[in-house]
Amino acid sequence: KENVYLDLVDIKPYEYQEEILEKLDVERNIYHRNRNLIVAATGVGKTVLAAFDFKKFLEKNKDAKFLYVVHREEILKSALNKFRQILKDSNFGELYVGNNKPYNINRLFTTVHGANKLSERLEEDYYDYIVVDTPPINVVSDAVIVAPKTEGIVMVVQDRKTTHEQFKKAVSSLSFADVRLLGVVLNASSDRSAKYPSKSQRYQY
Repeated sequence: KENVYLDLVDIKPYEYQEEILEKLDVERNIYHRNRNLIVAATGVGKTVLAAFDFKKFLEKNKDAKFLYVVHREEILKSALNKFRQILKDSNFGELYVGNNKPYNINRLFTTVHGANKLSERLEEDYYDYIVVDTPPINVVSDAVIVAPKTEGIVMVVQDRKTTHEQFKKAVSSLSFADVRLLGVVLNASSDRSAKYPSKSQRYQY
């Protein structure tokens, strides 16, 4: 019954998601740039984007090992269902959280705690495709816990919303965890804010 259900569900990317996927494809396959950055607001479908991108990756790498890391179990289960729908495979992936113990770790959905346990017994390049979905650095500690296992992070700050103190606190947390800060992206910026700096303690470029 589950397979029939997945066959009936046909999820297609929105136009803006398709545009992002096409640009990623050009960067990777034409310019051979494999380190690309997408900045997207909450609610625009980053999980869907990741699923469609992995679907393309899987077409060329049939045995690719996949890892999805998120901070909450309910989000983890939702992401697993979304990937199964888009890949049209009701058996794709296993959960490694709470009482869920996977039989196979090659396609895994887990929490930050689970990822830490895996890193203790696996080579750092074991997985071919990794998705890390964490809340903002200053909200909970998950992002700071995961960050040291990456080559570095790019911080995204929002114009007229991220305060000077919030930014300093985030940078301090990363520095304490010995995380490499690769750069900062100013999101949702306006021309006016770029020309006329605010007198309040908020970043303006």
